[in-house]
Amino acid sequence: MSDTGASDSTSDRRWFISHAGADRAWAEWVGWQLLDAGHQVELDYWDWGAGDNFVLKMNAALERGRLLALFSPAYFEPERFTTPEWTAMVAMREKITPVRVAEVEAPAILRPLLCRDLFGLRPAEARRVLLEAVDGPSRPDAEPSFPGPGGVLRQVGASGPRLPGSLPRVRNLPARNAAFTGRDSLLVHLREALASGRRVAVQALHGRGGVGKTQLAVEYAYRFAGEYELAWWIAAEDPVLIPDQLAALAARTGAAPSRHRARCRGGAAAG
Repeated sequence: MSDTGASDSTSDRRWFISHAGADRAWAEWVGWQLLDAGHQVELDYWDWGAGDNFVLKMNAALERGRLLALFSPAYFEPERFTTPEWTAMVAMREKITPVRVAEVEAPAILRPLLCRDLFGLRPAEARRVLLEAVDGPSRPDAEPSFPGPGGVLRQVGASGPRLPGSLPRVRNLPARNAAFTGRDSLLVHLREALASGRRVAVQALHGRGGVGKTQLAVEYAYRFAGEYELAWWIAAEDPVLIPDQLAALAARTGAAPSRHRARCRGGAAAG
């Protein structure tokens, strides 16, 4: 029993790469990626010599391992040697693992097969897709993000909501008005607009001067502070001062060096 299990395990990681001659570059790239990931590979250009019987070599390769087919328009041309390769696997009811290396529609008998695309991707992404195709499905290593509002924060790198009433680590909010009362309906409307599920939400408060727009914004910032990773107040009365306030935010988050450190470095360089 143990020998059979070991043999099955070996065959699951041994791949015969079936490809059209026009796709040799793809076949060699795929073969290299599989070898690098610990799989065994049989590729005609690498392993078969002049004078070898193609049919016998193909049959032996299919008996030793599994078929990885590189689908492309050339792959399905009737005169190609690829045709007996995939038709033999279909006849034996063996599993074919297909990946597409070009835009193509497979014959009707192969269309039910799930097929991943390698073309049009960056090399690292194509390698990931290839290894997922040959390794088969897997379960996640970490808890998936909650699909509600808290999950949106995690998807953009946040750690999720904190306890209500807690304040973000990065903040510069004005002092809260302890005498603020009422306007709950406006706060609820503002919260619904800003928690709409979009990554970026903008909400403007309109009204005449002195009606309490600033106090409403400050109260919202404190009341819902636990839902945000940072809360940064930018005074916009004088547009000339806005860039400096954004620069201060960048320094606080580490996205840019502080102005003090920048001056020190500049002085050292000048010296």
